[in-house]
Amino acid sequence: MTSTEPSRSPEVTFDVVDDLAAEFAERVVEAFHYRDGELFHLGLTGGACARRCYEQLARHGETQIDWWRVDTWWVDEADVPPDHPDSHYGMARAVLFDAVGAAYALHPLLSPAGEAPDELPGRLDVVHLDLRPDGSLLGARRLPTAVLARARTAVITASGIECREAVKALRQGRQDPVNLVPCAQQMWLVERDAAN
Repeated sequence: MTSTEPSRSPEVTFDVVDDLAAEFAERVVEAFHYRDGELFHLGLTGGACARRCYEQLARHGETQIDWWRVDTWWVDEADVPPDHPDSHYGMARAVLFDAVGAAYALHPLLSPAGEAPDELPGRLDVVHLDLRPDGSLLGARRLPTAVLARARTAVITASGIECREAVKALRQGRQDPVNLVPCAQQMWLVERDAAN
């Protein structure tokens, strides 16, 4: 992947895929190997699709990623404490980080109350967002725009027939993906059942 400045026109790609979780894991592994610095800054979200993606990332990336170089941020959180069954942090910790054994650091980017921490990432190498049926993005609703705009790459997943209309609106130009994700590079991974 090449690094581009957020002020340039974003590069947007749509890929219809059969195995969304496997494609997601491959993109994250590739981004890790092409990172600019010592650490890899990764933004994670929540939900059922994210769970599948992170389970696959744990299997695919266990030996291909040096997890001690992964600085992880939660870009969205359910309005629950971290130990609640609906917590995005708890889900990712259980299916990803407990499986791979460790990470350099784990940070909440927002508290359940929507408050940002004192420390924010300078730039996320990859931020994962997930398309919802109403056309909004899980992971972007409370993410500070400045953080999202500085992200190197957004990997946006879309799955399920309930997202077909939202995907159709994006692909037909009725919804501008740049308005949803103002970062330098967008990779839309669209599961076949969500594609038109």
